[in-house]
Amino acid sequence: ILFGGKYSLIKGEEAKLLAELAKFDRDVLIEKLKDINPEHLENLSETIKLSRLEKLIAEIKSNSRNSDEEYWQKLFENEAWLLSQIFSQPVVVLKDKPYLGGKGIENIGGQYSDLLVQNLLTKNTAIVEIKTPLTGLLGSKYRSTYNIDPELTGAINQLLKQRQKYLNQYYSLKEESALDFIAVNPRCFLVAGNLNFKEDKEKMQTFEGFRNSLKDVEIITYSELYKKLCVFRDLLK
Repeated sequence: ILFGGKYSLIKGEEAKLLAELAKFDRDVLIEKLKDINPEHLENLSETIKLSRLEKLIAEIKSNSRNSDEEYWQKLFENEAWLLSQIFSQPVVVLKDKPYLGGKGIENIGGQYSDLLVQNLLTKNTAIVEIKTPLTGLLGSKYRSTYNIDPELTGAINQLLKQRQKYLNQYYSLKEESALDFIAVNPRCFLVAGNLNFKEDKEKMQTFEGFRNSLKDVEIITYSELYKKLCVFRDLLK
């Protein structure tokens, strides 16, 4: 039921447990779960988590050339726990495509982001802009260094504009919203590009120098996200 009949990642007691659970309706299942050895339930939980993680890693790898921004945004919405891997703190998607302010009486000029996420403990929010793995990071060579790709600088400027509008209209947005959130020096995250130049020392130094000089925007590449997930998978194993 959970894995479409494919149990290749599930071994021993966990596989037997899943097979047994599939036989019962909801009410009977609840009663049966009460009698299961807690250790087996922990194994099942880790097995499900691992299987989901393996599937996600494979999906990201197979779509490394996918230039559809909508696809990547939906992936982050559907797998919101991915964001916790990026932020290293418990977060939840507060709103997809949130309105962050900016409209005047003419009802034009509004600012929208891809995701507005929230720390589950502090309620503070952060703005996330999602581009694709094909987003350019570095441009042409400039003397002994490299230019930053205009696509990347455009995305950064877009995020900074969204952040400013959000801060300017935070109180009016909060007053009109049923959601409980705060905006204390909100961070901006940009998911974009791949480190396909990681073997080139000069390019890597240029990119790292530029990225680490940014004060309000943190850039996370798909290469780094993929590596984080692989490390997480290895820890689970």
